[in-house]
Amino acid sequence: MFPIHDVRGDPVGFGGRKVDGIDPSTTNNPEAKYINSADSVVYHKSNLLFGLDRARQAITAEGRAVIVEGYTDVIAMHLAGVKTAVATCGTALGDGHFDLLRRFAEKVVLAFDSDAAGSNAAMRSDDLDTPFRLDLDLRMAVMPDGLDPADLVQVGRGDELAKAVIDARPLLEQRLLQEVARFDLNGPEGRARALHAAVALLRRVSDPIARQEYARFAAGQIGLDLEVVNKAVATGRIEGVVPTRRPDDQPLNRIEAELLRVILSDPAGGIEVVPEDFTDGRLRSVFSAVVDSGNGNGFDVNEIVDPEAQSLARALLMDTRPLPAGSDVERLLKVRRVDLRIDEVEERIKSLAEGSQPHTDALRELIGLQQEKRSLGQS
Repeated sequence: MFPIHDVRGDPVGFGGRKVDGIDPSTTNNPEAKYINSADSVVYHKSNLLFGLDRARQAITAEGRAVIVEGYTDVIAMHLAGVKTAVATCGTALGDGHFDLLRRFAEKVVLAFDSDAAGSNAAMRSDDLDTPFRLDLDLRMAVMPDGLDPADLVQVGRGDELAKAVIDARPLLEQRLLQEVARFDLNGPEGRARALHAAVALLRRVSDPIARQEYARFAAGQIGLDLEVVNKAVATGRIEGVVPTRRPDDQPLNRIEAELLRVILSDPAGGIEVVPEDFTDGRLRSVFSAVVDSGNGNGFDVNEIVDPEAQSLARALLMDTRPLPAGSDVERLLKVRRVDLRIDEVEERIKSLAEGSQPHTDALRELIGLQQEKRSLGQS
């Protein structure tokens, strides 16, 4: 059990580590390692940082705070001499956390685990507009050899951990470097794909000065003229590559997009979906590509042949918002199916003679569908 204190040092909640199992009814994520206290009058996880009561003096003295993923990482950081480490309490980073830290320093370093879970945590907190919107120096540290902070300390490499924090790069710079590094820049196709990935990041930055400077940085990394990058950022179009989203495109269906995000994150997750569940042809194309790949964990977005579908899949995978629970998406999917059937029956009723047997049967079917919808928790 880890006691959680507010910034004044008063205990306000607990984080409990799973030992032999977890009751799925107590959490939306049965695989969660921890169960945290529920929000209450004194415990608001969106405005709490584990370890801040012990770290705030060091943060003020150094002018820098370090955010890690979990409680044990905070403890490991402090053991390694990084006394500025804190962690969120089972929730994604938000403005409330940054506003809290800004009381003590304006430089914040994200030092998440380098494994898949840690990368996902970093992506969830990866609001690329945050540094400019909040006037915050937000940076990202790269953990040596893919180890998390607790592992590095355990094997006696605490000095490397401290150095990784010191060498942390600005958030957008590090994200651009990570994206560009995924492509072979020796040929035009690789440079085009790298530019496409960079543009997806740059267009999420609203500050015009920051966007221009990072466009210059991306151009240098990819090996392209700044004019080419600026044009791509301004229009969303890249020569020879179909853009992820054209200005005249209709917005994606929100529920279908969220469903596809869950499927892309875990193709073998067990949610029963058919192509007809996607009324948006763009999303249906991406789903069909996942099915054609075998619908297994080996799915690779780069294997999608259609460049527009590949771009859309990549954009959905890069979406930084927390993923909805699979059970919630499944329920919404069932509701959508019922809604579509309700629409069909209502249209049929309009064409039937009032008082006729087919009209009466259709009304009964409509009532049954409405009851089914209510049973799914919808009004």
